[in-house]
Formats: sequence, structure tokens, C-alpha cells
Amino acid sequence: MSAWLYDIQQESDAGRVTWNIRAWPRDAASPDGGGEWYDVGLQEIDRESVRIIIANNHLPARYQGRGVAIALYPVLARRLGRRLVSSRTTVANTNEWRTPRATEIWHYLVSVGEAEELGGADCFVIDGRPGYARPTAARPAPERP
Repeated sequence: MSAWLYDIQQESDAGRVTWNIRAWPRDAASPDGGGEWYDVGLQEIDRESVRIIIANNHLPARYQGRGVAIALYPVLARRLGRRLVSSRTTVANTNEWRTPRATEIWHYLVSVGEAEELGGADCFVIDGRPGYARPTAARPAPERP
């Protein structure tokens, strides 16, 4: 059983599909119950891929550094059945960027076999498509939980 709970809200606006995800510790209050959360925003790139466009950790200090992104990102990729693509380090004239801490998390996901680094594209990817998804590093899991 995961130490984290999450909810997903999908929105469509003028053909643009986005997902807002909130994750929180199993042993803490939910966001709807007044608790804090880890916030992730995804945007559809194409029918097979989504990109992380925002990730903010609003959790109290005692929950920081407990691996929410490491646990959540592979599950999101499989749940959506798509390739989950990181943001890039910097993209001129946009709000897209990736922090050094986020890069460390992605490197860890690569080291445990969950993600691949696409060096020329300055991003990382977790493939959650049916037939391509890998079991999680933390525990065996079906391709689409």
C-alpha cells in the first residue's frame, strides 16, 4: 500500500487538455479536509504524451523529502496510459523550467529504471502506455493501476 493518496481532475478548454493532481500523505488530512498537498499540473502534448507544466510541494516540512514525486510520477503515467514527460530546464520566452531538485528526482527515476533521459530534448520520460509501462521500482504493479 502506498504512503500517498492522490486525486486527479481533468479539464478541457478550446481543445487543450490539462490534468490537476493533488497528492498527500496517507497519514495526514486530505486537501478537502484542510490538509496540505503536493500539486502537479499536466498538459497534453499529443494523444500519447503529457508534460509536467507545474509541480509545487505545499506539504509541511515533516513530509518533505519523503518521495512523493518518485511514487506519484510512474503511477500517473500508467493511470493516464501515456508518456509522462518532464519539463525542460529552460525554454526561452516561456514559463517552462525545471529546478535542480526536480532534475535530481528524475535522475533517481532513471537510476531505478522508471524513466529515460532524452538528452537532446533536455527532458525525461516515463512510458505509461499499455504494453510499454514498467512495474514500479517500489513494488510490482499492473501496467495501469
